[in-house]
Amino acid sequence: MLTPLQQKILNAEICPYCSSGTKVISEKDVYGKIYKNRPIYACERFPACDSYVGSWEDHTPMGRLANLQLRKYRNYAHKNFDKLFKDGIMTRDEAYENLSIYLKTPPEVTHIAMFQEHTLRLVVGWSFRMRAKYIVEKAKDEMLIRVRNNFISKRILV
Repeated sequence: MLTPLQQKILNAEICPYCSSGTKVISEKDVYGKIYKNRPIYACERFPACDSYVGSWEDHTPMGRLANLQLRKYRNYAHKNFDKLFKDGIMTRDEAYENLSIYLKTPPEVTHIAMFQEHTLRLVVGWSFRMRAKYIVEKAKDEMLIRVRNNFISKRILV
């Protein structure tokens, strides 16, 4: 159960770094141009306090505000986690469902934009292990097919 303060931080209503309120700014204010034309939730003290988070299509915040270091962790976690569904290992929904089970977090708060550095490290490690498991299983399957085909071809020649 979250405290009211934790809920406000998670809803991007309060900056977790300086306890200021938040404001809505344009992507252009952060990136210098418009990408998806969605609002950015930023600390009221932005850019002095360089914490912000993007928003979903419905313009709700993706998670808690993040400073530069946390944004780098998030990007790295996404780079590794997203490979699970981009490489066809599992669907995006399956990846988040399995991550929710692994982290023991409710599905509604199992999103990279809601995590802090410690949890993001867990996401990266889990993603590596899932990809490695897939690669090993795929190699085993390919080896069994080669052995079977080799056996069949030898039986035909006899």
